[in-house]
Amino acid sequence: MDAMSSGLMALGHRVRILSACTHKHPCDAQLLDSDYVERTGFTGIPIDTRLNAVDALSSLVAGESYNIARFRTPEMLAALRTLLQRVNFDVVLIESLFMAPYLDLIREMSDALVVLRAHNVEHRIWSDLAQTTPGLTRRTYIRLLAKQLESFELGQLNAFDGILAISAEDADAFRELGCTLAIEVVPFGLDLPNHQTPHPTVFPEVFHLGAMDWEPNLRGVRWLVDEVWPLVRESVPHAVLRLAGKAFPTDFQVPEGQGVEVLGELDDSSTLYARPAIMAIPLLSGSGMRIKAIEGAAAALPIVSTTIGAEGLSPAPPFAIADTPREFADALIADLRCPEVAVERGQAGLAWVDAHYNNPRLVARFVDFCLQQLAL
Repeated sequence: MDAMSSGLMALGHRVRILSACTHKHPCDAQLLDSDYVERTGFTGIPIDTRLNAVDALSSLVAGESYNIARFRTPEMLAALRTLLQRVNFDVVLIESLFMAPYLDLIREMSDALVVLRAHNVEHRIWSDLAQTTPGLTRRTYIRLLAKQLESFELGQLNAFDGILAISAEDADAFRELGCTLAIEVVPFGLDLPNHQTPHPTVFPEVFHLGAMDWEPNLRGVRWLVDEVWPLVRESVPHAVLRLAGKAFPTDFQVPEGQGVEVLGELDDSSTLYARPAIMAIPLLSGSGMRIKAIEGAAAALPIVSTTIGAEGLSPAPPFAIADTPREFADALIADLRCPEVAVERGQAGLAWVDAHYNNPRLVARFVDFCLQQLAL
């Protein structure tokens, strides 16, 4: 979202941002660039999306998606109404399905084109989680949430004026699900530095970076630590695995004497990308695209990923792809033992990002989508 808004302003467009601020994604004014806040009129509205048993039961009885209902609040409605009264917009970009409950108010108060930027095929993530969730009661409830979310998502597919998908796979999925709107693929983009210094030809460590309050990340890391890493240490006894990201569970345990270190949340993830290391993406479920994968490739790091971890990246990235513990371990071992090959793959990744995820070109594609396909 930052890349899109910054890219639009760089092209001379005026941008206003209204953001829902949750306990998982708070709006800390001290972390925001003052010039960015001034230029976008950035307004953050605190909303409480924490799980609530009473609300969950009410949604269950009403047959509505609790995943979605948590994001519709009187505070956001009031702030949106005020903004629409003050500003006449050409385009309203709704970031993610979870902001779709505000579409009716936008339609009521504005004749702007309304575009959904779909971050994932949301119900498929929950369907995947339901299949692997332990415990019959919990698994049954998550399966119900997935069905309710699917019903809402399918009902919204043709409610907008257009959809921005972040991957070609997601765009195809929306069409298969019945979307007849104009769809453009505009993935996450990066503003690349003019020169990226190659990493030294030594990769003494492996790292994973990801928010651990997202269930697919948590499950993937547990798989990496429990099933993959012991195989790596058998062949490379001094290999180190570092785990970074916010919201590590307090009961998250790592084996002693296996070179596994939990860094937790970092003040600046760029410090991790600057280290000579192999990036691991051990995702076993989820949809959409992996922003961290693009950031890692832009840092010229060699990447080992599952097929799902590289899903949504098009064309296929120059990652080592492995889906079983043995295959994943072997790919990590190969990079640890042959750093020269790893460096070459890292440089290929940087060239791939420049060719396909260059932010100014992607933002211009969105503008063309509005001007041409949507006849703005």
